[in-house]
Order: sequence, then C-alpha cells, then structure tokens
Amino acid sequence: MDLEALEQRYPEMAPIDRTPTLFTINTFGLSLYGNRDFDVESGTHVKTHFVVALMIPIIALGAYRVVDDPYGSGWFFVGKHPLSKMAKFWNLLVLFLVCGLLGGVAVDAYRNDPSRLAANGLAAAKQHVIEGDWRLATDAYLDLYRRYPTRFNVAAHTGESFNHILTNVLPSLETREALVLLNNMLEAKALMDKDMLVQQGTHVAAQLRETDPAAAYRLVVRLRVGNMQEPTLKVLEHEILLDWNQTDPTALQPALLLAQEAEAAGDRSRCRALLVAAEANLGESEGARILAQIYLEEAHYQAAFPLLDRYVTPRLKSAQDAVADYNAAWNSFSEDALNRLRQGRGSQAFYDAWENADEVTQQQMINKHLALKSEKHVGLMLARKRMEEANQIVPLALELGALQLEAAKSEQGEQRIVLLKQAERTFVSLGGFVGEDDFYRLFLGQIKYRLGYEDEGRSILESVLRDGERSDSSLLMVAATAREIGDDSWARVLAEEAYDKAVVKSTAYEAASFRSLVATDGEDRLHWLNLSDPNNPEVVISLNEARGQQAAAAGNTDQARAFFQKALKGYEGTVASAETCNNESLVWYALFRLDGDLKHLEKSVALMDQATRLNPSHPILMQNAASSLMELGLVRLLEKQVDITSMNRSPDILDLYILVHDRVSLHRLRASVRESEPITRAVRLLERAMMMAPKSTDIYDRLDSYYLFLHDGENLARLHEGATLVSPDVSNAIETVNNIVRNGYPETAEAGLMQKIDMLEAALQNQKDTKVLTETWVRCELAGFLARRPSHQPAESSLQKVLALVNTAHATHPSLETAQALRNTHFLLAHQRLLAERPAYAALVQESHGMISPRTLICALLVSDHSLRAALVADPDILAASRLDQFIFATWPDRVSWSGWAALAGTQAEIAETVRRTVGEDPVLAAHLALMTQINPTHPEFVMRAYVAAQGAGKTKGEAVLARAREQQIVVPLL
Repeated sequence: MDLEALEQRYPEMAPIDRTPTLFTINTFGLSLYGNRDFDVESGTHVKTHFVVALMIPIIALGAYRVVDDPYGSGWFFVGKHPLSKMAKFWNLLVLFLVCGLLGGVAVDAYRNDPSRLAANGLAAAKQHVIEGDWRLATDAYLDLYRRYPTRFNVAAHTGESFNHILTNVLPSLETREALVLLNNMLEAKALMDKDMLVQQGTHVAAQLRETDPAAAYRLVVRLRVGNMQEPTLKVLEHEILLDWNQTDPTALQPALLLAQEAEAAGDRSRCRALLVAAEANLGESEGARILAQIYLEEAHYQAAFPLLDRYVTPRLKSAQDAVADYNAAWNSFSEDALNRLRQGRGSQAFYDAWENADEVTQQQMINKHLALKSEKHVGLMLARKRMEEANQIVPLALELGALQLEAAKSEQGEQRIVLLKQAERTFVSLGGFVGEDDFYRLFLGQIKYRLGYEDEGRSILESVLRDGERSDSSLLMVAATAREIGDDSWARVLAEEAYDKAVVKSTAYEAASFRSLVATDGEDRLHWLNLSDPNNPEVVISLNEARGQQAAAAGNTDQARAFFQKALKGYEGTVASAETCNNESLVWYALFRLDGDLKHLEKSVALMDQATRLNPSHPILMQNAASSLMELGLVRLLEKQVDITSMNRSPDILDLYILVHDRVSLHRLRASVRESEPITRAVRLLERAMMMAPKSTDIYDRLDSYYLFLHDGENLARLHEGATLVSPDVSNAIETVNNIVRNGYPETAEAGLMQKIDMLEAALQNQKDTKVLTETWVRCELAGFLARRPSHQPAESSLQKVLALVNTAHATHPSLETAQALRNTHFLLAHQRLLAERPAYAALVQESHGMISPRTLICALLVSDHSLRAALVADPDILAASRLDQFIFATWPDRVSWSGWAALAGTQAEIAETVRRTVGEDPVLAAHLALMTQINPTHPEFVMRAYVAAQGAGKTKGEAVLARAREQQIVVPLL
C-alpha cells in the first residue's frame, strides 16, 4: 500500500517534516513505547514518543505511525498521529502528581521552617512560664535548645528562664519535683549561672541523701561533669557514696567505687569488707577482679574461683584481639619504614653512616631507626597501649586456669574431667589464634603437660616431629616448646639434632643460638654462642653477657663489669619487646649480683615488669621477673641493718636469719616476708611459672626455700606432690654431679671463691658502715666462703681465723645466723682434724668426691655403726657443735633438722630423744627433704641427709637408703 492510500485510510495522520529525536544517556532521555493500531496490509503501527527516566515513560510528547526496519532495531516513520486518550490521561496524571509534590514540598517547608518553629516554640514556652507549669516550660526550652540553639536567641532565652527557675522556683518546690527539674535542666548547664547551679544542686542532693542516696549520687555526678570540679561537690559525692553504702551494703556501684578508692590508698581490709558485702552483685565488674585478687592473696582459692571465672572469661577474646591487632600494626609499620629506607627516603646522614658500617652496626642502625620511628607512630603506640591494657587479664586467666586445675585434682570421676576440660579451655585461650596445625599442636602439648598428662603431651609433640620428618625447623619448634615447659634436657637433644641436620647456614646459627639458652653451664653456653651467627647483634650482646658471667664466676669483677657494660650498650636504640626487655634486665641483674648496687636491681625489676606486660604468660619471663622481685624484697628487708653492697652477691632468703635473735623476731620476720609486696609478687609468678613449666627444677628449688623459711608444710607437701606427678627435668643436677666425679670442682669456681674471700676480708678491714649488722654479716659470710672450698684443705691458721670471726659475730649479735655459722665452723674444724688424723675418714671424703658437707658427713657417722663413731663422740668441736644445736633447738625449735638430732644423739642422748620426736613430727622437714632429694637425685649430700632422716626412724631404713643409692651408682660412702 502506498502513502496516499494510508493517508486516506487514516485521515487523522499528518505528514512529518523530520523524525522525532531519540536518545538516552544512562537510562534518561527520549524513546518510543507501545504498539497500537496495527495495519495488516501496510505492516505499520503506532508508537508513542515519551520522555523517559530510568527507562520508565514519564511524559508522552507525540505518537507516530512507523514501519519496523527489517534489517535493524529502528523504525521508518510514516506520519504523526494524535495522542491516544490513555496517553493524554497519563500526561494529566503526571502533571497532577508533579504539582502535588511541589505543593507538598512548599507546605512542608512552611510547616518546618526553623525560624517559624523556634518563634512558636518560644511563645509556647513563655506561656508555660506565665502559667507556672515549670516542668513543661523546662521541657519546652530544652527541646528548643536541642533543635534551634542559634535561632531567635533560643540559647539566651533558655539560659534566662533556667536561671530564673534556679533562683526563684527550685527553692520552693518539693524535693522530688526539684530533682526532676534539675535533671532536665542539666543538659543545658553551660547556659546557667555556675555558682547558682552548684548551690541549688547541692541543696537538692543534700535533701535526698537520707531517703534516696542513689538519686542524690547520680545528681552530684552530673553536676561534676565537665568543668564542675568544685571541692564541695567532690566531698559531697564521697559522703553520699558512704550513705548509700551504709543504707544498702549490697548495692554494686557504691561498694565498687569506695573499694577502688580503698585499693588506690592501699587499704586492703576496707576494700575487702566493702566488696564481700556486695559479692553477690559483683558480676563481671572490676569489683570481681579486686575481691578475687584479695582472696588469692589470702589463699582462699575456692572463694576466688567463681569471681575470676565471671571476670576473666568474657575478656579473654578482647585480649587476644588486642595482641593480634598490635602484631599486625607492628608488621605494617616496620615493613613501611624499611621500604622507605630502601627507596632512599631516609636522612642522608643515615646512608652515609650505612656505607661505612659493618653488618652488625647496620643491623643496630635499623633497630635504632625503627625504635625512633615507632615512638612517633600514633597508631602503633595506641595499639601497644591497648595490648598492654588487655594483657592485664592474662595473669588473672592463669590464676583461673590454676584454680580449675587445682579443683580438678581434688575431684573424682566426671566432675574431675569437667574441671580439667575447663582448665584446658582457659589455657588454650591464652594461646591466642593458633590456626596453623603445628602451632596448635605445640600449644596443646604444653597444656597436656600442665594438666599432668605428660605422656599424652609428649606424644603430641612427637607427632609434630614425625609429621615434619624431624626437619631442622620442626626440631627447633618442639625444642622451644620443651624449654617452655622446663624440659631442658630434651630441648638440648633436639637443638643439637637440628644443628647437625641444618643444611642452610642461617638455620645452623639459629639452632646454636637456641642451644645456648639451655646450656648446662657457662662454658657450654659460650661454646654454643661461638657457633652462632657472629654478625647477629643479639648474639654479640649475649656473648658479652656470657663472658661477663664467666668472669664474675672466676672473681674477675672488673672484667665482668666491662663485659656487662658492652652488653648494655648493645641494647641502646633497640625496639622494646618482651625479649629485649627480658635480656637487658638480666644484664642489669647480673651487675647487681656483681656489686650490690640497688639501682641496678631496680632497673632490672622495671625492665622485667615491662617484659611481663608485653608477654604475661611466658614461663621463662615469669621466672626471671620473680628472681629480681624476690631479691628486691629481700634487699628492702635487709638494707636497714645491713650494707647490701658489702655482700658482693645477691641476697638469699636464708640471709634473713641474721635478723632473727629470738622466737618473736622470727615470727615478725616471717610476717614481714609474707607482707612484702615484691616477694609476694615473686612467689605468685613462681607458682604460675611452675604451672606453665612443670618440669623446671629451678622453680621448685626457689619455692622450697621460700616455704621452708616460712615453715609452711602444707605448701611444701603440695610442691612435692606436684613434682611427683610431673617428674621434673633433673638432667642438669645429674650432669653437675657427673662432672665433679669426672673432673673435680671447676677451677673457675675455686678462683671465684678466692676472689670473694679477698673482697670480704678487705670489707672487714675497711668497715666504716654504721649499720649495726654489717660487720656481723661480713664475718659470717667470710667464714662461710673459707669453709666452702671442697677441693682445698684450709690451713690451720685459716680455720682459726674462721672460728675467731664467727665467735666474735655470735658474741656481738647472737642470732640464728651466727649460731648456725659457729656450729658449722666447729664441724669444719672437726672435719679438718679427721682428714689429717683418720685415714678412714679421708677415704670416705675421697669416695664422695668432697660433695658431702662436713656437718652432714659427721652427723651420718654419728648415727651409724661405723668404727669412727667413738672418736667423733669425744671430739671437742663436735661437742661444741652439738651444744649449739641444743641452743638452736631451745630458742628456735622449728629450725632444728635431722642433722641437729644426729649431733645430739651422739653426744647428749637425753636431749636427742626430745629433738627426734619434734623433728619426726614436723611435716615441713619431711616435705622439704623429699623435694630436695627428688630434684637432686644423685647428689651425695641429699642422699646422706635422707640417710640421717631415715636413721631417725630406724636403722634398717637408713641402710635401705644407702643400698638404693649404691644400686644407682651414686657416689656415697659405705658407712
């Protein structure tokens, strides 16, 4: 059909001069829609031309008859048609909607005009004022102040009205109504007269104190927020807290706030009383932590258990997250800082110095650069602060795990399993995120050891080695774990195997460096450090420290001090990590042991505190921190009466006996030890370290000394029971004995003793100290060193000098220390005479390689059937020694041992029976001797002490002790 025929068929169609515009940009534009009036003969139809938005038709512009392009997606336009009724209706609808929308916007703008609303609101608020409805007026002004603080002087009108209420309205209102008004008005307190607000607020709070102290307290706290820090408010707040607590002692808020004040002031008894009353409501609050710590200090573990559980458990995840965040922040920071250096963005001075430096100095430069940059990196500092704050939960988590473990040991059956599982979960949570299988198994193996499942723990660690085909890396991983649990002998074996297998030089260096950490002695440590990376700054520092220790042992104090100073210089500029703080602390500690300078010990303690804050759950850090804290506590107890620098060594808890002159003084001294904050912290660290490293004999040894001094049989028995369960690693003790048997006492030890003797003699001659016990202490110390030379027989003149020294010391100050020193000197004199005159005695000493003290050997002979017994009973020095044991028993009955009984049994039989019963019924001595024998299984001294104790219970038992020792090839003499 042609165009003319179409025009006749559709007379309403008009011709077109040009085609309509079609386009869209991002779904907005002009397009055709629809398909109506289809003409079959011509193949044409009508489409509507629309304005579109998001390809949705909005307004119809026109209609066109078109033919579809058979070769494309377009159309051929034939003519223009009028819009359909539907299209016209659509346009009208759209127009109506647009007008409605514009009208609605206009109306809404009018209704919500801030100026109009503010004006209306002010008028309404003023009307409330005129009507005297102060509560509605206050609410209205406060609402206006929140919404339109800058319109029509709303702030000024609000402040004027509120000041009027403060001055003229509040004084006449009932207390409760005044409280409501004040609480509403306080949001806009900056607009009011400060003095009047404080005056009226204080008045209302004072009226509420008796009837509702909680409301009064909340009001005063709101008054103090911001700049409201007037002393009157602070005093009133405290007084109201006291009233509130008195009215309701179980209320959490006043009890907690007052307890925190008491804790800060060091008033533990008041703190305890407040929190005990509110204990049922403490929940997860800080009050639960404070009261749990008080219970722990008092050894009320069952009471502490639920409090710790509620406080610790919900916080562990946050602590783990904080550690992970800090590690990520440090890695990101250090990588960025090193990249900047590589890109040449450091200072020119740095690169100039770098070119002329060796590898060790270059590493030190990098460490110093990172340390300086890290101090200015805000994100890193914040992450570190969060980590240190979060880490405060870790010691409490250890306490919780320990309590769960202790509770499990006292239960049976299913309940025991439940508690063990709880302990396991607590310990696992301390491991952080251990997603990698090997690391998880390593940590799980440690846990099994700590729970007492040593075989299971060893099996898990062996599986790591097996799956890793005993590669050098797997050997070192397991060795590190063995060291953490205190199994140094296994750690040594694994490290040496890793060193032998190492293909890469760096791995061999790493294995040697680790092996030095579990050395058997100073020589062994130096050997492995010399096999470590000589260009590693940490190795260089450790070498200087180890050489200093070796020089100190040999008595070369000047040389030792120089090495220690070199080691300390190596730490300058290093980034403070748990490891570097620990290692530097050990050097300061070594300096203190060298010269007794208290500042060195305080520096060591400060660094150890920092190390344990950064890594609170590492057992080796705990042990090192405990050493420095224990010595700080002992120094503080001794320093008022003894010049610490004259010691030329670190103090031991047994040194405190110089302060004991009667039973009362011993009782008071034990109380002082229990109350000493550093010593208490040290013991808690050792207890937790024992739990984390159950095979470490050093921990048992140090705790034994502490509990023995306190005469605490219950804890000594617990130590012995724990050691029996885990079988501590006694390899070092055995190796020490074997070395003496093979090679005799080291020459360095002999040289060190001689150096100490020379220094003490000089101190005695130049004694100018005014402290009353310094000279007495020096005399006893010098006597002890003169007597402590197993490879050398002191000359008669030396022995007489020893006797004169201790006689003078005891006459000047008859203390427990001087009595014991004088007694031991008499045994030494008898020992020396027997060596010269009795070949049979000399043979016994030779047979035991001089490892049995004169007192122990002579006492063993006194309760045996040996042919020498008759001569010993008549020896004047042994008689003098027995009289001193009698004096000690009469004055301090709990300080007499089985050796004291043996001395009296040979010389004063009538008194000896009383002593035997006393000693035999003392659980402290039994537990102490059992533990010492357990961690020194092959040392002749402890075997012979066990023999003497067994003789007290019957000769057949003593003979059995010696028979077992002979079967185990221990070098004990045949009595």
